[in-house]
Amino acid sequence: MALFRYYNHPLLRELAFLLPPLYGWRAGTFRAAIEIARRFLPDGTIKAADLGTGIGLFAGQLLRHFPNIRVDAVDVNPHMTAIAKRRFLPDRRVRVITSDVMDLNGPYDAIFALYLLVLVPLEPTLEHLTSILNENGIIVFNLTSPTPAMKLHRKFYSIFEGSAVNLYPSSEGVRIASCIGEIICIKQVEPIEGSYVIAMRRRR
Repeated sequence: MALFRYYNHPLLRELAFLLPPLYGWRAGTFRAAIEIARRFLPDGTIKAADLGTGIGLFAGQLLRHFPNIRVDAVDVNPHMTAIAKRRFLPDRRVRVITSDVMDLNGPYDAIFALYLLVLVPLEPTLEHLTSILNENGIIVFNLTSPTPAMKLHRKFYSIFEGSAVNLYPSSEGVRIASCIGEIICIKQVEPIEGSYVIAMRRRR
């Protein structure tokens, strides 16, 4: 019953990531994404999208680290976005949007898709995200490999959520992404989770 509540209640699902070891895994991915963004994003005002924002945990970090950023916090789940809207009021730097990512329009200087692309078809989603980037924009996303821990998580997720978690060995994830755009950075985050963060941009 506890697992059922975790997988089906949006707030409980997010709060679960505040407990170790899940907190450490997510926090490491967030840190890596911020480090990559600092390296590749230009100075000045940045228009960004945080896809699969949930209740806005990573969007909040973007606001703290990039004072000049404007964030579209996007999630398909209206329960999640309702919580995110309350979280960010009255901050005008954030616009919370309930939408499928494939319906999103840009252009954006940066698109962050953390813990999202394991739940959707990778290739068509990356193709769409690349199409809504500014010329020098970047996409930062993470994937998880088929480690024993993630294979177990995949089974639980498919049972309780009714959809699959896609696991990509790093070589496969990089191969797919490099067929769509230019890979500019790859960073391994957590060996147990098998997670790594990739940054890419439109092919020049």
